[in-house]
Amino acid sequence: MYRDSTSIPEFHELIGNEALDNDVILLKGGLESGLATFEVQFLYEGVIGNGELKAYMTMEDKEAHHFQPR
Repeated sequence: MYRDSTSIPEFHELIGNEALDNDVILLKGGLESGLATFEVQFLYEGVIGNGELKAYMTMEDKEAHHFQPR
């Protein structure tokens, strides 16, 4: 199996130094958790720095936006 660098030293260490090629890594965090900063660094380092193809998806928990009946 081919191992792929994450291009972010701190994240690289957190997940055990390397991710396998084509791995999907899911991250979860609330407001001000640093995920937006991670997104920018992940894309910049991978695409601009190393010429890699990268994708970043974001999802929102709809439950948090439900209105409570009065």
